[in-house]
Amino acid sequence: DAFLQSIDANPTFATAWCGLGCALMATDPLLAQHAFCRALQLDKSLPDAWANLGLLYAEYGNGEAAVEAMDALTQVADSPLMWIGRGMLLENKYSSPLTLNEAE
Repeated sequence: DAFLQSIDANPTFATAWCGLGCALMATDPLLAQHAFCRALQLDKSLPDAWANLGLLYAEYGNGEAAVEAMDALTQVADSPLMWIGRGMLLENKYSSPLTLNEAE
């Protein structure tokens, strides 16, 4: 409710949109995506929005979009979130079982 109140008071406050996205990630990923994208429309240099959007995409199997979000994060901040996100993407990439062709 606090994030919604903040957005009602100032609809252009990107950090509130990012917070709303974080609050919604587990229960409504589509609305969370919208909130992160709205935050980025308002402030393209908001590292938390890029990081959380990338993690959301990774969580729901959209690896390509997750990489794009992490690439954008790399451009705006050298932060722990960037390295954590990159690590998760690499872990997901290399933890999937090898196919017969990949193993040869």
